[in-house]
Amino acid sequence: MAKLKKFTAFADSLFPSEVAFVKANNDFKDRDLIGILTGLNQYAMRYPSKVVFDPSVDLRKYSRMIGSFETKLRKIDVDHYYEWISKINHEITIDSIGPREQTRVIKEMEAYEPNWFHMGSFYRLVEHYEGYLLMRYREKDYQIVRAFLSRHRDAYNQNQKMASRIRELSREIVFGDSKKVSAESVDWLKGVFQTESISKKTRYSAFLAFLMFHINTRNIEVLKDPVKQLEDAIYRGEFYSRRILANFYANKLLVLNHLGNYEEAAFCGYQSIKHYTEDYLYYLNNYSSVLMHLNRYEDAIANMKASFELYRDTRDRNRRLIFISNYSRCLNQIKNYRKSARLCRQFLDEMGYQIFSLRWHYFFRMYFTALFQLDECEQIIRLERKYRLADREAKAGYQPYISVLRLGADFREVKYTTREFQAQLSALKGDAANQKPEIQDLIKEVGKVL
Repeated sequence: MAKLKKFTAFADSLFPSEVAFVKANNDFKDRDLIGILTGLNQYAMRYPSKVVFDPSVDLRKYSRMIGSFETKLRKIDVDHYYEWISKINHEITIDSIGPREQTRVIKEMEAYEPNWFHMGSFYRLVEHYEGYLLMRYREKDYQIVRAFLSRHRDAYNQNQKMASRIRELSREIVFGDSKKVSAESVDWLKGVFQTESISKKTRYSAFLAFLMFHINTRNIEVLKDPVKQLEDAIYRGEFYSRRILANFYANKLLVLNHLGNYEEAAFCGYQSIKHYTEDYLYYLNNYSSVLMHLNRYEDAIANMKASFELYRDTRDRNRRLIFISNYSRCLNQIKNYRKSARLCRQFLDEMGYQIFSLRWHYFFRMYFTALFQLDECEQIIRLERKYRLADREAKAGYQPYISVLRLGADFREVKYTTREFQAQLSALKGDAANQKPEIQDLIKEVGKVL
């Protein structure tokens, strides 16, 4: 299989919907090519895959398959199309647009439909082109452009208004109080997403806002149908770009995770990190959380090790904290407590009190677990006292991970009698029905110091 290393890497990079689209739109007659495509479809549908590609097939056919994918997918790639729009806008601005590209602009106008993903961007391009033609006395093309702008102005303006309202609702959902968003607004978002006659970009933005609202309000069941509708459209080749596919699978992971479908969520997490975007670390953090839920700590560590430089370079502090906390959690599980504590110490030295604007409780829970296992109890006591972590924990209503670990550290440092320790540990146990299994396990672990 060494000679198929390049093709196997290509197969690993493919999204299931990419394979499904090419398979549904292929014109292969060659039996070997059909067999390769069938194998690719099976390969993409599960991870890890058990499909083995036939090394006896002419390598040129594998190369032809890669080329066929690139050609077919480029034609429907909305990001590739946007790159063309940006290029033409730039060429118009610097007066360097050539005859061939001008002819294409006219042809794109003739084929234009209001439900194009980048309908708004293309309309603005034509407005830009109008001024270019006007200053050059190009009356014939100018009249064609004017007619296009007039014919589609209402649809463009409607799209702009919808996009603006979606942004306002998204801002309220993300930075405000989701519970204050009206039911009518939420229904409107769903209606926009399901209106196939309008821009797919606007529809996708509405879907994202609708999804964020229901995740924030923990009303997940209602998301199942819209997610399925979008996925069906993606498999038909709509809403296509690798960036959008990574985002879709990252969002589907959130839905499946909330529904308790962890194996499917892990598959979506694997898909979400196939393509690098600025949100890669966020996707990886969510994928790692699912893998840890499935006790696949080694897999999570492997992914995080491969992305450690990205973690160091990322400016988003919350994503960095989640990454290092997840990494620490995995290291604790495989009993590499020294590395876990070292990474946490470095992060805390860097962040200081800024950490309390982030998910500080998760971080200190992992850090203190490593320190406790290393019997560095003085360090736990010092840090807890310095940052008043137990008080912060109680005021925030968090489950008492910090308090339990501080109590265990105090006992090891002979600050309590056995009776006092047992009494305080019993008090922290509280109502088991309202406690997560993790805190109950921690209480049992700390109780072993007796």
